[in-house]
Amino acid sequence: MDPHATWREMQSELMAENWELAIELAEALLAWLKGGGFPPLVGDKDLPYGRHRQLAEAGAKFVIIAAGLEQIDEEAEREEHAARNQESQP
Repeated sequence: MDPHATWREMQSELMAENWELAIELAEALLAWLKGGGFPPLVGDKDLPYGRHRQLAEAGAKFVIIAAGLEQIDEEAEREEHAARNQESQP
């Protein structure tokens, strides 16, 4: 795994609102880090090594939470829209 590429792609997918792919990438990055893999460079390259790991873990966890909440919001909006359509039909 290339954690740098995964980090960048995870951010891109989050910004593009591709929630499922953003979550998959975040989970893969967390598994990589948990398994002892080296972290991507996050923020200033002069940060201590451990800080990059902490920031990458926090960022990946944020993506999972934020993307999950967006998926829930979108599902609720679809359900609300469907309910309104049913009510308006005779």
